[in-house]
Amino acid sequence: MRHIRLILILLFLLPCAVVSAQEVVSGKGVEIDYSSPRTYTVGGVTIDGLKSRRAEQVLSVLGIHEGDNVQIPGADVSAALKRIWLQRAFSTVGLYVDSLSASRDTAYLVLKVTERPRVIRWDFRGIRNSDRDELRDRLSLKRGGELSDYVISTSTNVIKRYFKEKGFNNAKVNVIQQVDSIINNAVSVTFDIERGKKVKVRTITYEGNDELTKFKL
Repeated sequence: MRHIRLILILLFLLPCAVVSAQEVVSGKGVEIDYSSPRTYTVGGVTIDGLKSRRAEQVLSVLGIHEGDNVQIPGADVSAALKRIWLQRAFSTVGLYVDSLSASRDTAYLVLKVTERPRVIRWDFRGIRNSDRDELRDRLSLKRGGELSDYVISTSTNVIKRYFKEKGFNNAKVNVIQQVDSIINNAVSVTFDIERGKKVKVRTITYEGNDELTKFKL
């Protein structure tokens, strides 16, 4: 019968919340029979990986508390991790059994997370003030929001599309992240933009037309 060191680790890695189970090599955890779910009394839940968020708030969202009876692995654990993931504050979320009581009916859990940094400042470089103002409106970027690859990717695409509408088809965007030296787990993000040369249409050639002159076309 298959055993694993960590009883469960659910990693949420995509914006669409695709869930995958994966074993993680760690010095923590106990040997649990993964193929035979069992109900445990929760002896306590601690969090590993928090940088700026309060543990009480995260545990409240998790919804698994000391004294609860939880099947491991089971639907309650999956639902709890999904609630945490939907907060969009973490890039990875996992839960495992750190230890069991002597009677092996009480489990002490650890919620392991990777916290996303918060953006305290958004800025643009290499463009005019009018373009900067227009992009701020289009992007609707807010201070204090979590930074993710999805936010960077969609913002970059919006910027390139904006300049393409203006005739700059080859605009380049370099995203610069600077860690704040005062605020914990905070960054400033600058979009360094190189518009490139404007593309102009000089000549239009028509093929297959025998009826109209080029002036009417």
